[in-house]
Amino acid sequence: LRKVVALEPDGAKGWANLAVLLSRQGRTREAYVALLGALRRNPNEPEALKEMANIYQRLDKVEMAKPLLERLTRAEPSVKAWLDLASTQAPAAALKSIRRGLRLAPRSKRARRAECKRLSQLEKPAMEAACSRALALGEDAETYMNRGLGFYHLGKSEKALADLDQAIALDKTSAR
Repeated sequence: LRKVVALEPDGAKGWANLAVLLSRQGRTREAYVALLGALRRNPNEPEALKEMANIYQRLDKVEMAKPLLERLTRAEPSVKAWLDLASTQAPAAALKSIRRGLRLAPRSKRARRAECKRLSQLEKPAMEAACSRALALGEDAETYMNRGLGFYHLGKSEKALADLDQAIALDKTSAR
């Protein structure tokens, strides 16, 4: 990849690919420098935006990742980009980003589970339907737990206990 960059030094794609490779090798500083080069050449290079945001999130610098992810959702909208952006936002804003991702991929398990989690954090009645849609795509302990907590916050104790029991049962099953 260094040869590609040498042959086309003004190409952001080569710099971004080099950065991804360096990052995967654990050479974060070198990757960061290559990403700066890629973004200097093209501020909306999707691979560079993804990888730079990824590095910032790994370094627990979410506030630095957020504007990059916002640019990524404009440059190359995808369910993953919207969900990654949601992970940097407060619950109400995150819910909007999750729903934008769901418009692109309505059957995304990850997006449906994220919607369930956010709605249960926000104590919204729509949580029940959202969590049920997520569970229809495949049962998992975390979604049952989120729906159970949502029921608890909505004052539906019986349903809360049933879902929390199901979450525990599934968790024990998956641990085997």
